[in-house]
Amino acid sequence: MASETGATFLRTDVTVYKDQVRLFRQAWEKHSRIDHAVANAGVYEPEGWFDPNLDLTGVEKVSRYRL
Repeated sequence: MASETGATFLRTDVTVYKDQVRLFRQAWEKHSRIDHAVANAGVYEPEGWFDPNLDLTGVEKVSRYRL
């Protein structure tokens, strides 16, 4: 169904940090930008996660917080 609309589907377990990074990497590689991120499913976002100066390398660093 995603292919019918031009959307991209990527199964992501939001409790697995590497899955989240993979999701952002795919979005970045396909579109060269990420305009918005919506924290959903009650997932805690560490302080500074939405810092406008944060780049993909910074996001890839595993948080000291565990889910």
